[in-house]
Amino acid sequence: MQEGLKRDIEKLTFTDLILNARLQTLRVQSAYLLNSNDEYLQIARNFLSSAKKSRKNRIISQAYFTMSCAFAYKNIPDSALFYGQLATEFAQRSDSKTKFALSLRNQEKLNLFFGRNNEGVVKALEFLQVANELQNELLISLANMDLGFILLDSENYGAAANYLQRSDQIGENKLDDYHISLLNYGQILCEINQGDLISAKQILQKLESRLKYFKSEELHGLIMIAQAELLASEMKWSKAIDFYKRSIIHFEKLKDSQKLGICYQKIAKCWIKLKRYRESELAILLSVKNSSRLTNQDSNENFIILAQIYESTNRKSEAFAKQKLYLENLQKTSISKDAVSINELAESNLREEREKLIQSQNSAIEKERTEKEKLESQRLRNFLVSIIVALVLILGLIILFLRTKQIRSQQVQKEAEMSQTLLRTQMNPHFIFNAMSVIQSYIFTHSPEKSSKFLVNFSKLMRLILENSPKEFIPLELEEEILEKYLNTQKLRFEERFEFELDFDSNLIFQKAMVPPMITQPFVENAIEHGQLHTVENGRINISAKKRDDMLEIIVCDNGIGRKSSATTKKIKTHKSMAINMTRERIEILNRKYRSSGHLNIEDFDPDTGRGTKVTILLPLKFE
Repeated sequence: MQEGLKRDIEKLTFTDLILNARLQTLRVQSAYLLNSNDEYLQIARNFLSSAKKSRKNRIISQAYFTMSCAFAYKNIPDSALFYGQLATEFAQRSDSKTKFALSLRNQEKLNLFFGRNNEGVVKALEFLQVANELQNELLISLANMDLGFILLDSENYGAAANYLQRSDQIGENKLDDYHISLLNYGQILCEINQGDLISAKQILQKLESRLKYFKSEELHGLIMIAQAELLASEMKWSKAIDFYKRSIIHFEKLKDSQKLGICYQKIAKCWIKLKRYRESELAILLSVKNSSRLTNQDSNENFIILAQIYESTNRKSEAFAKQKLYLENLQKTSISKDAVSINELAESNLREEREKLIQSQNSAIEKERTEKEKLESQRLRNFLVSIIVALVLILGLIILFLRTKQIRSQQVQKEAEMSQTLLRTQMNPHFIFNAMSVIQSYIFTHSPEKSSKFLVNFSKLMRLILENSPKEFIPLELEEEILEKYLNTQKLRFEERFEFELDFDSNLIFQKAMVPPMITQPFVENAIEHGQLHTVENGRINISAKKRDDMLEIIVCDNGIGRKSSATTKKIKTHKSMAINMTRERIEILNRKYRSSGHLNIEDFDPDTGRGTKVTILLPLKFE
């Protein structure tokens, strides 16, 4: 069947240069899969030669990409990465930015193929950047999917899930069945590793139904891995091994040694769980056989697994040897880095020696020495001038930066103050409107003498509020006085049918602690009006203010009918929502301005009966 497919591909011809270029890439891939020795490399070389004659950047880019694939199949990283870079350079020169984006993705895949994960991430991010510039939803979805799988390999499952979810949302109607299935596979692994096996099984069922009639060795192999991972997470080791073996059948057809190596490694771990160390050793040796395509981390893990097997089977010397091999492998990585540094230092030293030799030869001639000294002096002066200019520029930039930062900070502060003023301006009419309603009600229901007394008391309270509400902060002592007058006025209105208590920390008052004006009044009003304290037996409201963790904590408690009973009319709901939203917004503005963590919390005073309300307000603690 495969040979027939190869013959069919060889018969195809296209007059369109771009289609023909893609056909050449397909021929290289089919020749590799059919194990045609080095035939695929010769096809790639012939394609590159003809592409250069076309002088079309897109065709040349495709040819260089095909060459990079051929060298990747031969497991020659340097050549594969070199041709991949050339493919990107020519794609960037072409008239298609989409081609440039896809070429960056090809580079990403090449780097990941050879275990250069950091470089792969860089290319993936560049691919995402170009995709965003193009506003191409399909490319953006693919870029997010790639990043998700990179993070999945790095075991950063939370971030991987976010990228895969974003890919799913953006590419919902753009991705084909293959990429949707691949995306589902990644989501399954994320759910498994985050402990949500139910979601993982649901996604797996959808994936299986989609691929029932979809022939793809890779995807079917990945499904087997997903099923094995689910079984392993449920500690069903034998069944997990069975599914890993099924996945191996698919990856052997694709000659994907990396996935084969990982599957054998997973099988070895399952055998260890079953304490079948002989079978585990055979599996890990097969993984080692495919280790040329494994990442350094996976390859090194084979040594650790072997050491564990030997330790469990009382083969101490062999276990020690594998542990030593693991450490040596780590050391080689470090030594190779050091070797690069040593080479750089050696080359630098050779350059210095050559410069000294030239100087010693020139010093034999007095005239040349004098001219050289003058030249060096001039260079020094020029260097010093350059340094001074650079320092002035840097200093100017620093001053500009600090000034800009200061202006921005002042602007943020002004915006916060304006927002606070706006909210207070909104709350004042709201409060006055409620006050007028109270006065009207009181006058209609009481004698003129009592109404006059009530109005006199209320006018004093109004004067206090209107004089202080425009301020950002007022003394805590003044806030206590305003609340006391307000509560006494309300008691007069309701003929002493409830009691109140104010408990403000005397130390805070002595230290002249400050509080935003009218921050508690809406909740005191809610406690009286909507808590219906005048109808409750022994109705009571308590207000306290104290210091808690360098913050000012104000608590308003009442034993009224409770939030659930009071929420019966739309008017009450709207009124409460307005007061709560305004107060929350005021607290948020204070948090931004003073970098604090204030908040508003409302709960039932008695959770069991649902009666009463407790309001906790946490504010930044400021002093006069």
